[in-house]
Amino acid sequence: MLDICSPLTEEEILSAPQPPPEVPVRVVSPVPESAPDPEFSHPALGKALAAWAYRDEAGAIVGYMLRFEYVEADGRRTPSYLPLSWCVTPEGSRWRLKGLETYPLYRLPDIVLNPEKTILVCEGEKTADAAARFFPDMVTTTSPFGWNMARKSNWLSVKGRNVLVAPDLDKNGQSYADDVVRLSFEAGAASVRLLSLDKIARCEWHGGERLVRGSAPEGWDLADAAADGWEAETLRQAIVEFDCIETPPHPLPVEPPTHVHFRMTPKGVEAEILTWQRGDIINGRWEWICGPLQFVARTRDTEGKNWGLLVQVTDPDGKETEVHLSEEMLGGDGAEVRKILQSAGLKIATGRDEREALKDYLSRITGPDTATTVDRMGWLGNCFVTPGKTLGASLKGERMVMPHVSHSRAGHTSGTLGEWKEQVAKYAAGNSRLAFALSAAFAPPLLKHLNAESGGFHFVGPSSIGKSTALEVAGSVWGGGGTGGYIRPWRATANGLEGIAEAHCDALLCLDEMGQIRAHEAGHAAYMLANGIGKIRANRYGDARPPKEWRTIALSTGEVTLADKVSEEGAHNRAVAGQQTRFVDIPAVPADAETLIEKIHGFPDSGALARHLKAASRAHYGHAWEAFVQRVAADVEAITAEAEGTAGCFLQNGVSGIGRRSGKPCRPAICFGCGGRRDRDQAPHLAVGQRRIQRGGAKVL
Repeated sequence: MLDICSPLTEEEILSAPQPPPEVPVRVVSPVPESAPDPEFSHPALGKALAAWAYRDEAGAIVGYMLRFEYVEADGRRTPSYLPLSWCVTPEGSRWRLKGLETYPLYRLPDIVLNPEKTILVCEGEKTADAAARFFPDMVTTTSPFGWNMARKSNWLSVKGRNVLVAPDLDKNGQSYADDVVRLSFEAGAASVRLLSLDKIARCEWHGGERLVRGSAPEGWDLADAAADGWEAETLRQAIVEFDCIETPPHPLPVEPPTHVHFRMTPKGVEAEILTWQRGDIINGRWEWICGPLQFVARTRDTEGKNWGLLVQVTDPDGKETEVHLSEEMLGGDGAEVRKILQSAGLKIATGRDEREALKDYLSRITGPDTATTVDRMGWLGNCFVTPGKTLGASLKGERMVMPHVSHSRAGHTSGTLGEWKEQVAKYAAGNSRLAFALSAAFAPPLLKHLNAESGGFHFVGPSSIGKSTALEVAGSVWGGGGTGGYIRPWRATANGLEGIAEAHCDALLCLDEMGQIRAHEAGHAAYMLANGIGKIRANRYGDARPPKEWRTIALSTGEVTLADKVSEEGAHNRAVAGQQTRFVDIPAVPADAETLIEKIHGFPDSGALARHLKAASRAHYGHAWEAFVQRVAADVEAITAEAEGTAGCFLQNGVSGIGRRSGKPCRPAICFGCGGRRDRDQAPHLAVGQRRIQRGGAKVL
């Protein structure tokens, strides 16, 4: 007996007749010239109320958009838009209500043939046709499928063009305008602006008179303008009168692109917060997430590691500040990043969705620029990096960034270089200690190129003789401002001085009043500053961290010598030769003088000149080092060779500067006072390489 409920065997399945394979319907674009004219109708909706042809750049038809209406149960008429395309089907080729193969912009041939015209984008073909009558000097267009399908269209035709968007006055119109603005910028539009229709929609014409009605009708667009009595001339005049052209929020590029979009408004960054339901986006709203924050560069160090992000934020006072964020900061909940940005003055939204959007934005923000991060100021190759600028040719031709806050005031400026020369530098002539201090200020940028070691010089003498004046004059070469100007106090531990020294790499380090440091720290500090390297310490995993490194010339003051300072805590503590060689004591008062100042240059006394120099050094500073470094960076080899020759001649002949072979005075490469060349008698210079000077037996001063 046959059991009809038993499952089929494999043999029975294979022997059963198979249905014919399904042949997919294929859209043909452009439409062949042999295709018959279409019938714009629908089996249920009837004849189409309107049909708009979409064409490719050559003018060939690729399909149509049809407008139908159907009647709701309550009698309301609702428009429906359907595409019509030429298709190849199993039954043959024919017109079908099926999506187009491509979605070009409406009236694309006119856009291509009129490259000088502004492109006016409206919502819908009907509105675009009406707008063409009002703006004959523009090309009016739209994208198919209405307000929520702009992303389906190809917007490359707006590249390099001026785009004006005229949205409908409703929520959908605003959403469409947001999409068009973003897509136009992404396609490379030269400019994108908005045509705000609200004030125009509040007016209508009766008997040749413009009347104002209470509010703009919901959904009003340029197709309604003709019904309200507007004509091309009156509409253009009203656009100017009501100032209807606006600059839209600028979309912000992110990688990789996702459903979430970001834009820049005058108030800051906004994110599109999406509402999802069963895997589909059902709603989107723009929410403010933070103040103005823009991409500057993607960063990494000289070894291609430690990637980060450089951004620019604007604080409530309107001041723009660059902030560096490491990639590792962007992990976790983003709290550390928000603290850094808020400390720079950036206002940040507090809502959970907004905080997550900010984190997402910072993780995906992008741009073409890259930068190299460095840990300290000074030379990197043949470029000189400071917290505020880079002088000379940078590595890879890109920007150099110091992400960490520097403890140095190098680069802070006031006044001008000319004023500094006139009010400060010229008074060093005839004053050996001031000339030496200024020369010491210009020596650090030469240490690297001369392969010379760091070192220090200590002005020793009683109080009120002008030691601090010499320090202020030297510091004015590099910077100033704030409490103490460029000068740092000796009051610190040797460990604390490591950070200070690193922040003054290839720059002058001014330390005032050695008496403030503890005796047992003074000797360690002298060794450390001259050796150019700090302690080796372990990280939290027990591995050795890279020690701090620097090259510097330290200029110091105090009432006691280094040896006396070290021995303060007992006779068993004595300064060793290495310390004194690296940190040279110099009597602050020259022989046959009562103060550090020898020549008063027409001032009533040395005190008056000292007061003038202090005031001038606090008013004019931070320019001379830049001019000097630029000169060095412009021709490193020539400057290095001449500096080596000058130093060698000094070592052989002492301070006279008379060459044994030539019998002529040495001519230093650069003069601190005038920027040109001068003899040593007119502009004494510091010969670099202090240890070699001492070993050669020459007297420093």
